[in-house]
Amino acid sequence: MPQNSPVILIVDDSLPIRLTLRTGLAKEGYTILEATNGEEAVRIVIEQRPDLVLMDVQMPVMDGFTAVRTIREQQGGQPTPIVMLTASDDVDSVNQAFNAGATDYIAKPINLPLLMMRVKFALRDKERERQVSLIEQQKENARLLFGLVYWEMKVNRDEIALHYDPSQQLQWLNPVPTKISQLIHLMRVADRQRFKEVINDVVANQRPFDLEVTFIVDHQSHIVRIVGQADISGDIISGAIHDITEQRDLESQANQLNYYDQVTGLPNHKLFQSLVENGIKQCKKLNKKIVLIVIGIRHLTAISNAFGASATDALLRLIANELKANMSEHAICAKIDSSHFAVKMRTDVDVPLETTMTRVYNCLSKLSKAWFIDDKEVFVKISAGIAEVLPDDKLSASALLRMAKSAQENAKSNKDITIGQYNAAQNTELRNRLNLEAELHRAVKSQEFDIQYQPQINIESMTIVGAEALLRWHSPERGLVPPNIFIPILEETGLINTVGEFVIKKACQQQVAWVQKGINLRIGINWSAVQFLQPDLPERIGQIARDVGIDRTQVELEVTESATMDDPHRNIEILRRLRHDGFRIALDDFGTGYASFEYLLHFELDKLKIDKAFVDNITRNRKERALIKAMNYLSENLNLVSIAEGVETRRQLDYLDALGVREVQGYYICKPLWPEQFETFANTFSQKAVIEE
Repeated sequence: MPQNSPVILIVDDSLPIRLTLRTGLAKEGYTILEATNGEEAVRIVIEQRPDLVLMDVQMPVMDGFTAVRTIREQQGGQPTPIVMLTASDDVDSVNQAFNAGATDYIAKPINLPLLMMRVKFALRDKERERQVSLIEQQKENARLLFGLVYWEMKVNRDEIALHYDPSQQLQWLNPVPTKISQLIHLMRVADRQRFKEVINDVVANQRPFDLEVTFIVDHQSHIVRIVGQADISGDIISGAIHDITEQRDLESQANQLNYYDQVTGLPNHKLFQSLVENGIKQCKKLNKKIVLIVIGIRHLTAISNAFGASATDALLRLIANELKANMSEHAICAKIDSSHFAVKMRTDVDVPLETTMTRVYNCLSKLSKAWFIDDKEVFVKISAGIAEVLPDDKLSASALLRMAKSAQENAKSNKDITIGQYNAAQNTELRNRLNLEAELHRAVKSQEFDIQYQPQINIESMTIVGAEALLRWHSPERGLVPPNIFIPILEETGLINTVGEFVIKKACQQQVAWVQKGINLRIGINWSAVQFLQPDLPERIGQIARDVGIDRTQVELEVTESATMDDPHRNIEILRRLRHDGFRIALDDFGTGYASFEYLLHFELDKLKIDKAFVDNITRNRKERALIKAMNYLSENLNLVSIAEGVETRRQLDYLDALGVREVQGYYICKPLWPEQFETFANTFSQKAVIEE
């Protein structure tokens, strides 16, 4: 049962009625408490504070009306919703129920579906009241925290009066000035003349003003907002003062969070791109060129898995400090994502790029050493990419970053330090990628995606037990584009979140439609590492399942080892929540990633999918057979189902059967099919169709 499910107290002296209500409510996921009389109900409500009470009227010891009145008398704060269960639906009984303090009533014999709706409405109304109460409380707290101070000044007499309680607001303004000149004297020098000019303008033109000034009191700065306007005569100006020092501090902190990496303190991707954009404009005026370097710290995830996140953060801070210390004085260093730094340099136009690359290599060589983190020795490998923009080049900061990143990705090797230079061939590749990315944005808006389904069969029964949903993109310009071409771009651009929701919704709708046609099977849906970053992923998937009306046990969410390893502890919790919500979880491409067995023990899974790489050589290589046998043995002992992917021949199927694998999919069974084709295949599938090649 999901955590934090609403708790409902059933109060009735009839055991059959309590049993009926308990069974119906438990199916909806509610936690149930029970009482047999009003006196017992009062005690439970006070001690355990259920979310809702279903209260019978006629009971021994204490009747329902008396119990409701007693509960209302003893309850403070937000009242618990109470639905009366009465055999009488006459006006007097209804009035008596509401006069006692009931929230709603329902007549016996109880219509269970109607009761469920009343319960949902009552809980929903309670949550709304809680939210409204919380908002009102927050508003009152904000009023007390900010506290406006009203003032009135007579300019001709140099008088000012502040109306407020000094012990509560503007405590630093003590003693309270009574003259305008005294107030001005407390302002910082830069604000004094500006304030005088504003006041003179208000007197002369009788228009309102809104001014922000800083007071210096006891060597402390206090930023205040002053608003006001003159009366008709122009002799008196009145308004309010608001101390916004804390607000400005918070804005400064928010700016820090928004534009700076929280681990290293360096500018983040957003700020760095803006700085590069400004640098490009300046270089055109100064006839300089900008050189951009993207630096990747390789195997950072493995370092994190081995030594922990805190050690990784410490390593990144040390690398950041080393970069700032060794790059040129006017270079700007940034942290643009979890494992990449970037550096912007400005050089003369006639400085060869090879010369700059040599300087960069010398700087990076100082990073290729043993780093000691908490007495642990850590070595890093570095790949860097370098690109430049000349004064006459029409390149944006975004394009320059992509160029350097492309050079960095192509520079990866087994060496400790590698530096790649952006070239024309990469320009063509980048341009093609940008065009493809733009087409994908249009494809999402135009809904050009569709789904094929590949059957999954049980070897023992030779029956279709599932179908894996496979995303397809039919581009008007390119035709059917292979998934390995467009899916990585969907992930990098974040479009995978939108497309992923489309996939699960359409796949679930298809499964429901097939069930109605007598084709009852589970549906497998793939999820990427990017989608796991969504904080409300379980809620999103759950809402889609509710909207479609699918049986959640027939939805198998497939995740890869690499996706689960990015943040194992968080992802373990996400998978746990999804599985407790009724979904099935499959670990895809098992054996090809770097998941540790320790984490595998903690993942709540239903299935292991054996990757095609192990199946390909199963008929020729004993090692592959031994590995598959070991995987299947592991799966069985963890109470999981194993399924082998990529089965292309009858001999592979026979070997898998002999090794104990129970489920398979692949081209030997059937290639991915469109929905109508899948229906035909499912209706005509037989053991003979598989046995005879």
